[in-house]
Amino acid sequence: MNSRQQTILQLVNDRRRISVGELARASGVSEVTIRQDLNLLEKRSYLKRVHGSAVALESDDVDARMMSNFTLKQKLAQYAASLVNDGETIFIESGSANALLARYLAERKRVTLITVSHYIAHLLKETDCDVIVLGGMYQKKSETVVGPLTRMCIQQVALQQGVYRGGWLSRGNWLHRPRYDACRRGQCGVSQRRREHSADRLVKIWSDPT
Repeated sequence: MNSRQQTILQLVNDRRRISVGELARASGVSEVTIRQDLNLLEKRSYLKRVHGSAVALESDDVDARMMSNFTLKQKLAQYAASLVNDGETIFIESGSANALLARYLAERKRVTLITVSHYIAHLLKETDCDVIVLGGMYQKKSETVVGPLTRMCIQQVALQQGVYRGGWLSRGNWLHRPRYDACRRGQCGVSQRRREHSADRLVKIWSDPT
């Protein structure tokens, strides 16, 4: 996403609905260029196009957080993606920055992504990336799954890297955070990775509190 498209997205989310003509005047480009940008942004699930205008998506938790510090999150996602190698299997939890990272990886790397986030899975529907969605108790607001079934699913996979949402603290081979279901989910993911890979290999954990 270039700087003009970021500006367009910010305007759409601020105004909730804005015409192609207004976007063209604000961006200093033609309406044809704006329509091309809107087509791309809609394809990537950032907004919705209607006749002559662009409309912000209905806000859920992830969509609302996505626009907070968007440019910074995008840079962080690009940096995190640079640490991932082709052919790796990556576990990505929920979170707006994690969603950006997932899409960046799916578009530029040959990886398999495992996630508990239905939001992230939907975000990647137009990509060629292999996506595995784990089972569990579905939380409608966050569009993610938690609980014992999720823990069992994670125990069955070998991960090269894990990308977790915020609040994690290291303690031995385990990671902990206040909410029990998510905490246990994270514990199993990391402990499984410890068993599958040598102890001297670096474990990368990226935290996303958003």
